[in-house]
This record gives sequence, C-alpha cells and structure tokens, in this order.
Amino acid sequence: KYQGRIVISSQKGATIREVFDIDESDYVVGKLCQGDERYFIEKKMLPAPPPESSDDESDSDDDGCVAVVRYKIVLNDLDCIGCSHEFVERDTTSGKMLGWISDRGRLANDPYFILKELDDVNA
Repeated sequence: KYQGRIVISSQKGATIREVFDIDESDYVVGKLCQGDERYFIEKKMLPAPPPESSDDESDSDDDGCVAVVRYKIVLNDLDCIGCSHEFVERDTTSGKMLGWISDRGRLANDPYFILKELDDVNA
C-alpha cells in the first residue's frame, strides 16, 4: 500500500499542504521537523510555473521556481494539531489524514533538499 518512506533531512523542515499544486494551495496543514519520518503513498512531479512576463526587465528576487517532486504522505494525528480537519484529505481505507510535501525548496536560487527516501519500506 505504501510506496515508500521518507525522512526530513533539512533543518528548515517541511511544510505540509492540503493539495498537490503549491500554487493552488491556500492552506498549510502543518510542519515536519528534521528527522521526522513518514510513509508516502504517491509521488509526482510538479513542473515549474511559467516564468513571469519579462517585458518589465525588473531584477526581482523571485528568479523563478524549479520543478519539485511532491510526496503525498500519511500524517500522524499530531501533524494536524489546531488545523481545520475538514480541509485535510483522508485515506479511504485507513481514515488517516494525508498531506503533500516537496522534495526540495522551490526557489531557483535556493533549491535546497528537504527530504530523502529511505530504502527499507518496512522499517
């Protein structure tokens, strides 16, 4: 049932969102901390958004975003303390809450790695 297991490797942790597409998300479910491990049931690539129109030639800080891999993870109840549960998708069989995290930072000038996959799914 699980595709694998991930561990958060970044000191910045990981932001859990309620939907796959970061730009469609208007809700943060919670955060994971460095060292947290979760099972994931799906992963898919989120392409970089189209670049902003460059006709104004302004050197803004958002040098664009890179494509990231989004992981659909199985949440612990503690991951959603104080969040509105009605926004959170639930697994149809287990009833556990699900959320999405990225494998790396999305900003092109700081694409730090957020997580790594663990080899042993059954650990």
